[in-house]
Amino acid sequence: MIRGLWRSIAFNYRDGGITKVINRSIAKSISVISSETSWLIYKINPADYGRKSRLSLVQKELTFESLVQHKYYKALSFPERVRSRIAAGHRCFGFFDGDKLANVGWISTGLLVLELWTLDVTEDECSGIYDCYTFPAYRSKGIYTDALIRLVNLLHAEQIPTVLISVDPGNVMSIRGIERAGFIPHYKLTRRRRFGRDSFEKQPFTAVCPQ
Repeated sequence: MIRGLWRSIAFNYRDGGITKVINRSIAKSISVISSETSWLIYKINPADYGRKSRLSLVQKELTFESLVQHKYYKALSFPERVRSRIAAGHRCFGFFDGDKLANVGWISTGLLVLELWTLDVTEDECSGIYDCYTFPAYRSKGIYTDALIRLVNLLHAEQIPTVLISVDPGNVMSIRGIERAGFIPHYKLTRRRRFGRDSFEKQPFTAVCPQ
C-alpha cells in the first residue's frame, strides 16, 4: 500500500510538479468528507453505425509487454493495474502511425468502467470504451475520433448491441471527439459522497458540441 502511494505521488510529480501533488492530496482528503463527481455517459448502437475511419492508422490489440515496449505510461508506472485489467478480460487496442503508437483505448465487456475496480455502470449486453489516451505528439489531429470509430466498428463486427463511453463534463476536447465519432448523450451521472456514503443521480443532458 505504501509503495503504491509513493508511486502515485511520484507519478503526479512527474505529470504536474509539486503543485499537482499538493492539489491531489488536498482533493483526496476533502473527498473523504464531502465530494461531488459527475460523468457524461454517451451511447451508440453499432448496428446503425455507418461511419468509417479516415486516417491511415494501423490497429492492433496490445499485450502488456507491447504496452511497455511502446512506453505507455500506466504500464510503466502501475504495471500491476494494467496486468489486472487484461487478466479480467479487458482488451487494449493501439492505433499506430507507422511504427509509432499514437493512441490507446480499452474495451470492457458487460460494463463501462468509470473508476477501475471501484465504480462502473452496466447495461444489458453492452461493451464500454474507457481510458483512451492520445500521445502528446498526436493530439489535435483527429486521431481520438478515428480510434473511436474503429472501436465501434470492431464491436459491430462482434455483434455488440450497445456501446457506452464516459467523459468528465469539463473535458471539452474529449467530448468533441466523442460526439464527432457519433456517440449520443445518454445521461449524466453524479455521485455525491458525504462522510463515506455515496448517492447517485441520473439526469438527461444535451450534446455539448453540436455539429
